[in-house]
Formats: sequence, C-alpha cells, structure tokens
Amino acid sequence: MQETIMREPTENKMGTMPIGRLLMSMSLPAIFSMLIQALYNVVDSIYVAQIGEHALTAVSLAFPIQNLMIAVSVGTGVGLNSLISRRLGEHREEEASCAAVHGILISLLESLCFVIFGLFFCRMFFSALERATMTSRPQRVHLSLKSIPLRRTKNRFSPQG
Repeated sequence: MQETIMREPTENKMGTMPIGRLLMSMSLPAIFSMLIQALYNVVDSIYVAQIGEHALTAVSLAFPIQNLMIAVSVGTGVGLNSLISRRLGEHREEEASCAAVHGILISLLESLCFVIFGLFFCRMFFSALERATMTSRPQRVHLSLKSIPLRRTKNRFSPQG
C-alpha cells in the first residue's frame, strides 16, 4: 500500500508577513549589494591614489558611467524577474521561457552598447567633464577596461599610456 503525502500549500509571504519584517527581508539584499559596490569603489580609489592624482581623477570621473552600467543591468534584471515570475504564476511556462531568452539577448545588447561607448565615445564624455587635459588618457583607459565585462587585464594602471 502506497501512502500519498499531501503537503499544505505554502502561503505567500507578501500577504501574510508583517510589513516591518517584510520590508527588512526584501530590502537587506539590495542594501548589502549597494554597500559592496560602494566599498569596491573606495578600495579601488585607495589603490589608484597610490599611483597619482591624475589616476585617481580618472577613476572618479569613470564612476558615474560605472553606476549607469549597474543601474541598467539591475533594472533589466528586476523587470525580467517580475515578468518571468508573473508568467510562471499564470502557468504560462512557454511565455516565461521566451521572456528568459529575450532577457539574455537584451543583456547582451546592453553589454554591447556599453562596450561601444567605452571604446568609441568615452573620449567625448571625458572631454565634456575634464578640466585638465592631463587626465583624459587615464580616464579613457580606466573606463574602457571597466566597460568590457569579460576582458582580463593586469592589475596595473599606467597613467602614461
């Protein structure tokens, strides 16, 4: 004789958990992620500052573009996560799978856009921001390296180009 174990359906925590606990459990991962990103930039600045003032300026001016890259990627990920979750909740698995495939293609297109910007348009960006022409080369090098996500580089930064 075979017994069938019936599991009680789990409740949706969004509808049952107290709001304070829910806010903390949902916001802590995002807070932690932003903290890690900020610490990365602080540590990056500490090491680059040892090279010189111009190198630190290059890192500082590349920071907004790096944040834009993160914002676009995270925004796309959150939107796709929401879409895929809704489709799966509606038992429309084929549409969820299609959304996932499109999400991968969108991510590749976003990466390509930032690579193109890093390789061809960062000079224009830094020309608009720079006050001293001595920093433009290190800025371009730094942003070009950060805009190519899969490229491996040496752990050296040379402001002399």
